[in-house]
Amino acid sequence: MSLVADSVKPTPAASGYYNLGAYSRKVSTKSEAAQAWFDRGLVWCYSFNHEEAYKCFEQAVVQDRSCTMAYWGLAYAAGPNDK
Repeated sequence: MSLVADSVKPTPAASGYYNLGAYSRKVSTKSEAAQAWFDRGLVWCYSFNHEEAYKCFEQAVVQDRSCTMAYWGLAYAAGPNDK
């Protein structure tokens, strides 16, 4: 059970989200949307915007609850970043 996936409404990956570039780190998911949201979250982390990264990782979980790297992203973004 995932409390994150239960409380966040899904947003399509192609929803006109802010263009962050083409960086991608392949994770274990069959969902293209989860992959796109994970990549966006990672770029936001690299840009030191952990709050926005957290939202992206939440969307990755909503799109694929079995994407373990999305949960890693949530933990990383919520870490000691003065959030």
